[in-house]
Amino acid sequence: MVRCIHAILAFLIACALGVATFAVAPFAMGADGNIDFDTSRTGSITVHKYEEDSATWANQKNDGTEITNIPEGANPLSGVQFTVYQVDGLDLSKQESWTGLDSATGDLTTGKATIDGTEYTLTQKDQQTTDSNGTAAFTNLPVGLYYVVESNIGNNEITEKAQPFFVTIPFAQANNTWNYDVHAYPKNVLNTPGEEDCRYQQHP
Repeated sequence: MVRCIHAILAFLIACALGVATFAVAPFAMGADGNIDFDTSRTGSITVHKYEEDSATWANQKNDGTEITNIPEGANPLSGVQFTVYQVDGLDLSKQESWTGLDSATGDLTTGKATIDGTEYTLTQKDQQTTDSNGTAAFTNLPVGLYYVVESNIGNNEITEKAQPFFVTIPFAQANNTWNYDVHAYPKNVLNTPGEEDCRYQQHP
């Protein structure tokens, strides 16, 4: 079961970062079989928004921690709005709650997330707009599963919005500890002046 949860969170953060894989440690398991972390703590999700450039971001770590040495030439995007929704009723301290997270889906038209065939309500927790550094921070979030949506592109010439993604608080780290302050780096493709791009649609 521990390996299963490991793989699930690898998938979730990989989606958030726009990459294929990343490395994390197996999860600590309590004597009663539940996941061993402090459910009384709160955490955060910090979104770092940059223009998509696979060459610029090649070989960067993708483990949910902050990238302190931003690649030269990386272009942050300000004025992009993100909305964070919590998946209500999912108790991550129970092993069975992790089943199906790798194939979870969210639908804002119904306000529901579907996990392993079960529907859960998506409740909006916060909405933030990226600053001049391309950063939007969501703080004081209780332990749980969250759905992060790029809800407005602002004045940016974005041709393809970042895909919504799920992320858990907390998240396991390589040193076998839990990270309550997760950092995600979803990217955008920008429109080149003078070019048209039919891929862009304004939608939640």
